[in-house]
Amino acid sequence: MKPLTALSKICLILLSCIGLAACERQQLTVSGHLEDCNENYLFLDEITPDGINILDTILIMGGDFKYPIKKKEESLYRLRLNDTNFISFMGKRGDKVEISGNAQDLAHTYQISGNEASKVLREVSQRVDIMYQITDSLSKLFQQAQTNGYSDSIIRTLDSCYNTHFQSCKSYLQQTIENHFGQLVTLPLFYQKVGWRRFFTEENDHALWVEMIRHLQETQPESPHVKALQQYLEP
Repeated sequence: MKPLTALSKICLILLSCIGLAACERQQLTVSGHLEDCNENYLFLDEITPDGINILDTILIMGGDFKYPIKKKEESLYRLRLNDTNFISFMGKRGDKVEISGNAQDLAHTYQISGNEASKVLREVSQRVDIMYQITDSLSKLFQQAQTNGYSDSIIRTLDSCYNTHFQSCKSYLQQTIENHFGQLVTLPLFYQKVGWRRFFTEENDHALWVEMIRHLQETQPESPHVKALQQYLEP
């Protein structure tokens, strides 16, 4: 067997680099930078039809992190510093998801790029959070009014204000779902809630639910999330 020439060695190195670059392009990569970060690790979870699976821990160095996710189909993920400080994002093979924010309050400060569905999730999360702050204040006023024996007209006004804000946010969510029919992001949008109260349920919003599933079956029939929903359309 003849020894490799210098040119042959260079060609092998170049081919290896090309192979690694092609492999990296096919992966979903999540990376970013966190300000005011005192933690050494992030936790990466995948949200599946069967529950939340812990995938791995991601090392944080100087606030920077990077992690390749070897998964073909699009899925929903959760990146968390702890159980109360986390964000959700979506990604598929080839996406380069970049996240930045303040580690002390990641959910309210993060920015995200590299996946359009993740941008939608962030926008919706901010809208729902604003709505929660308003309705939480109204709920407290409503309870005080009942406790202190305020007039029925004041109690009805507070209740009406709460329902008006709730329905306004629900209309916004429904429009967002309809604008993204056929995309997996419609599932977490459908399950949004404020406090303990969901905006949509399979029973009360059955027409929207069925239409959403049918569009997903047309565009993403092999998705585990979509396959888990097929039972709802079976006769």
